Order: sequence, then C-alpha cells, then structure tokens
Amino acid sequence: MSGDSGFVAELYAAAEQLADDHPRAAAALFAMASETLPVGTVRERRGILKALRRAAYSQLSNDAAAKLIALEWRGWTAPNDPPLAGSKESYFASLAVLGISPIGQRQIYTDLTS
Repeated sequence: MSGDSGFVAELYAAAEQLADDHPRAAAALFAMASETLPVGTVRERRGILKALRRAAYSQLSNDAAAKLIALEWRGWTAPNDPPLAGSKESYFASLAVLGISPIGQRQIYTDLTS
C-alpha cells in the first residue's frame, strides 16, 4: 500500500464512522491505516501525541485528551511564524512535517494508551 497521508486519513475517517455500529470492521480499518504508514512514522506519531498529552492535557483522562486533541488538530492550520517550542501548535507542526494528517479520537486514544 501507499504511504499517502490522504489515503491514510480516509481510512481513519472511515473507521471512525463505522466504530459504533461495526467495531470489528473499524478495528480492521484502523489496523490497515496503521500498517499503511511506515513503522517509524507510527512510532513518531504516537510519541508526539503522548508528549502533547503530557504537556497540555495532563489533568485529563486519556479519553478526554483524545477528544480535545482530535478537535484541535482538525482545526489547526500552520502558522506563518514557527510556533513556540512546547506549545500545542508545535506538536501539531511536528506531525505536519512528518506528513501526518489529523486522525480521529479513537485512533488518538489508541496511540495514547499503547
């Protein structure tokens, strides 16, 4: 499969839509999307998301943090100036540099807890 981040984002979006009614199908799509990214990229994404959680959402549960990260990441746009180190924006910028598109709350939760 291709490492195209648009394709991966589509897989994650489809999995999010199926998750409530078809959890097994959603799990298969999540697995396929994770396998589509190079292993190093998945590890880096997980590491960045975990660091973001510790830096900005340490008082929240993993579930609540995943919900907020998903919402904020989808609304994030790259600034003209480099973001301040350690800010939420800097973590989103790091993900963008890796070519990783925003993913859904369920996959973020999985990344935070793995």
